[in-house]
Order: sequence, then structure tokens, then C-alpha cells
Amino acid sequence: MELIFGVLLIALGVSLPLFYKFWHKTVIRTLASNYLKMLGLFGVIIGGIFLYFGIPESPIYYQPWNYIVILIGILSIFRGLLFLFFSDWAKTIALDHFKKFMIFGTLFLFAIGTVLLLESARDKTPFEPLVGCESNDEIQVVCGFKNPEDLVIIPDGSGLIVSEYGGQKPIQEEGVGKISLLNLKTLKKEKIDILYSSNEWGDGKCLRKDSDLIGPHGIDLIKRKDGQYQLAVVSHLPDERIEMYKLFKEDQTWNLEWKGCVSTENKYYLNDVSLTDSGSFYATHMFPRNFSMEKWILAYYFKFNTGFVIKWEKKNGFTELRYTSGAYPNGLSYDPEKNYLAVNYNLGDSTSLYDLESKQHLATYKTNSPDNIVLQDNDYWVVSHDSNIYDYARCGLNENCTLPWSISVLNRNTLDLKNKISFKNTNMGPGTVALIENERVWLGSFRSNRLGYITQ
Repeated sequence: MELIFGVLLIALGVSLPLFYKFWHKTVIRTLASNYLKMLGLFGVIIGGIFLYFGIPESPIYYQPWNYIVILIGILSIFRGLLFLFFSDWAKTIALDHFKKFMIFGTLFLFAIGTVLLLESARDKTPFEPLVGCESNDEIQVVCGFKNPEDLVIIPDGSGLIVSEYGGQKPIQEEGVGKISLLNLKTLKKEKIDILYSSNEWGDGKCLRKDSDLIGPHGIDLIKRKDGQYQLAVVSHLPDERIEMYKLFKEDQTWNLEWKGCVSTENKYYLNDVSLTDSGSFYATHMFPRNFSMEKWILAYYFKFNTGFVIKWEKKNGFTELRYTSGAYPNGLSYDPEKNYLAVNYNLGDSTSLYDLESKQHLATYKTNSPDNIVLQDNDYWVVSHDSNIYDYARCGLNENCTLPWSISVLNRNTLDLKNKISFKNTNMGPGTVALIENERVWLGSFRSNRLGYITQ
């Protein structure tokens, strides 16, 4: 269909200069007829039909032809309204500037016809849903999770804490998730018990009850100056906040104790968090909470700033680090030894390194749609998606969206590329994080029912 319409539009574009006299006479006759207002009404109706069929049920399924159909619909409605309410003015403009309109029409038809021809060549075959839990030569998998978006390793190396992501706007609705545990000996998912105490590590005002929902996203674990292990969890439920837990071992079992939370009072919309050993943290504010999918798509193309990094301290509250502004700040990683901060810009297609003391931008690494970033083995490990915005439509409602992705290993000081690992990815969802555990590298995903791992 795209091929046929692409050829027809280009042919129509070619006909405008080739048959200039014919089109000129046709336009003059049309403008002089008594049916101009009827043509205007017809244009409005046709434009409305184009808009109805051009706007998809969900904004995430926009394809190039959607934009073309919507654009044609808008132009048809605009022309129809001119004929209906400003017919005399429309006649004068059309006749006085006919040549310019012909040039514009030719270029416009060539442009959208070419886009449709290119789009017809793109593979849009829907992915088959994954059946069973099969490892392959590329990735070993451990199933039983729901969207294991972020991971941290327990201090004794016995397990991984897993953030089972619930979702974020505008890509999907915010849903309920959970914090769970992967036993690295048995490779089985386990429940991690959570106890509740007072808000000691948070802002003193934020509250949580045992019955409150949680919508986890990015997580981080650090050993505090006082020797305790602190886990921070970005949660979109019950409101936008960061939950603080003490990780402790009792009777050979690791547990969590809620030690408070920090509410953003819905001023910020968070993605990832990176702790300091004092209990303060850095977090990425992606974009305003009411950021629409349409704005998200515009930011995808034009790379304008949507958010920035924020810092929270118990004494001073939030500070906005505006020099980190970029297109959809996603993962981040604080380097306490150098006082550097690395930030991934998902829609900006880049990773940036900042000196927090001087507030200077130090380096940039360009990569498509980077997600999480982890500082480990003296390097930054960046996960990025090797697909574009339109490819997600191929996943449909599949639980596992099997799109390709990569890991980039970057120099800690310069962000120079040291190694790149790419995955065709046929047996799990798109990667979000890569975490080293001895000889294995564990792989998380925001749209998958499984974790993956590879052996170094």
C-alpha cells in the first residue's frame, strides 16, 4: 500500500510541471465555479476522515504514514475552511501566486512520496510472541520476572535485587511493580521481606504504609559511612518519590527495612537514582509529568531539552542541576572518587560526563537511545537500543519485545569506547542494564518476563 501511494504521489508531483497549462486551466475553472463552497465543505469532510484514520489508537504506534495522512487531513481542512469562509481572498491568492503553489506542490508530493517509498522497504513484520523459556547461544535467560528494568548486586554476591518496573507515562500507564530477589546460586526468583520503621533516611514528611502500592523504576545500592547498606528506589506510586531501604542480613537471609522516602510532591518525574555514602542522591528528572506522547515524538526528532538532573540532601532538599539539561535524561551514575556524574540522554542519543565541582561538561559519547549506565570494573557500561521509534509497533502486545540492543563499555575519564557488545536479541526484551557478577554479565529489560546473562 505504501509503495503504491508513494509511486502515485511522485507521479502526481511530476505531472504538475509537465502539464502546467492543464492544471492552470483546471484551477481557474474551479475557482470560477458556483460550487466553491461545496468543494470547501467536501475538503473539510475529507480532511476529517483522514485525521480519523491517521491518528492511531495509541500514540506509541505512530508510523510515518500516520504523519502523512494527518498532514494531508490538516491541509484539506485548512483549504476547505478558506473556500467556505474566505472564498474571494482564496481566489485572489491562488491566481496571483499560482506558480509558487505549483512549485510547493511538486516538492511536497515528491517529499511525501519518497518517504512512503522508503517506508515500504522497511521491515514491519510483527514479532512472534516468545513461547517457553529458552536460552540460546547469544543470551542465557532466567524467567519468572515482570519487566526487570534495573538490577543491583547484594554485598556478599549471593543475589541480585531486581526492580520489576510497572511503567511510566507517556509510553504506558503507571502500573504496580515490585522489588524482588534473584538467588544467584539456584537462579530462582525469591521474595524479599520488607519491614517498616520510621522515616529516618528520607525527608521526614513522606509516608508509606505496608498496603501502599509501589511502581519501581531505577534503583541503587551503596554502603553508607555508618556501615549500613542503603537501597534507593525510584517509585511512581503512590506518588512520585524515592523510597529508602536498609538492606540487612538476618539468619542467612537478606531483608529490607523501610527507612523513609523523599517525595517530589509531583514536581519532578524521575527515572534513575545514584546514591552518595552520606545518604543524599542524584536523580534524573525526565520531563514534566504531563508530557504528552506527541511532545515525546517531537523531542525524538528535534532533541530539545526536556529534563535535567536533580540533587537531594537531607538538609537542603532538592537542587536542580540545570547545566545537565538534555533530551530525556535516563540512567545516571555518580563517581564518588572523582566527583563526576555520567548521564544518559535517551532522546538525545548521547552519554555525557560532568565534573560536579566545576559544573563543566567533560565528554560525550554518541549512541542511539541509551538507557541505564553503571560504573563497574573502572569503566562505564552503557546499554542502548539499536532500533527506532517505529520498530516498537512490531512488538504489538507481546510480553517480550525482541528488538536489538547493545552494551558500550566506556573509559571512566573520557567516555572513549573500549568495547561494544551487540545483541540480535531473539529471546528476551530490549536491554536496559548490564551488571557484572564474577564471570557473568546480567541483563535487565523494561519489557520482558525474564532476565538474561552472558559469560565474559
